[in-house]
Formats: sequence, structure tokens, C-alpha cells
Amino acid sequence: MKTVLFFLSAILLNFSNLFAESPLHQRVKNASVESLQSMDGLFVRSTAFKNGFSSVEGINQSIVLELNHQIKEVLLREKYNRLDLSIPAPDGVSVWILQLVRSTILTSDFRIQTSDGKTFKAPDAVFYQGIVNNDERSMATISIFQNEVTGIVSNQSGNYDLGLLEGQ
Repeated sequence: MKTVLFFLSAILLNFSNLFAESPLHQRVKNASVESLQSMDGLFVRSTAFKNGFSSVEGINQSIVLELNHQIKEVLLREKYNRLDLSIPAPDGVSVWILQLVRSTILTSDFRIQTSDGKTFKAPDAVFYQGIVNNDERSMATISIFQNEVTGIVSNQSGNYDLGLLEGQ
């Protein structure tokens, strides 16, 4: 009888974990609402590449976006602690809301030293991580630098890379 109860308890505990919030979802949810900023227009759909790169082998769905440098500059300067960032979804119709919290990846005194003794400061940047459309099974990261914005979005429809096109 004890074995059956233990087995049943283990199944119920594992089943309940399927519905538990991820640590990242909890971090976004617990972030201060007072510090929340919402931004639209960091990325807009490019009119130059209407069909994206769906004809490239291994790419099922894509969209080419153009970066709004003015909004990027605001994000880099303000370094918001909590950010809801709207971006066009790959279907070209819907919009994803990236619910992000600022992440500290580098310390303020971080330096890079080359083998010949030269020392460089890390570039001015702000890093975010979070979720997509309140989906606790999703993940989004965005890194904003002076000259570019990079990121990864992963949700039930796939994994998407945000980055510069070669030569652009």
C-alpha cells in the first residue's frame, strides 16, 4: 500500500510541475510594474524583403526587419528595468510582446585584456531576458549595443534569431 501511495504521490508531483511557472516567467511577473516601459517600433517589417528567406534550405519561416535607431538609442540610454517590447511575428501579421527584465551580464569594472597587454572597456550595452506573450514555456533575450541589436526568441512555433544580415 505504501508503494502505491508513494508512486501515486510521485506522479501527482511530476504532473503538477508541468504547470509550474518557469523561473524566468516568475522573474518577469515579479518585476516592478512601476518600472514597466512599453515600446513599439524598435523593429519594423522590411519592404525590401517581403518574402524573407523561406526559400533557403532549413528555414521554414522568416521575416526581415529594419531597426529603428532612434528607439534603440533611447533603450540604450535609459536602460529600463522592465520592458514590454512589441516586434512583428514571422507570420507577417501578428505581433509578439516580449516581456523583458534587464539582466546584468558584465560588472561595471569589466575589462578585456589582449595577449599584448592592451586593455579595453566593454562596449556600452543593455541586456534583457524574458518571455513571449506571457507564455511561460517561451524565452526571449535581447542585447542592445551602440551599432546593433541581437537576440533570440523561442516559443512553441520555433526558434528565431534576431541579428544583422551579412553585409547590411
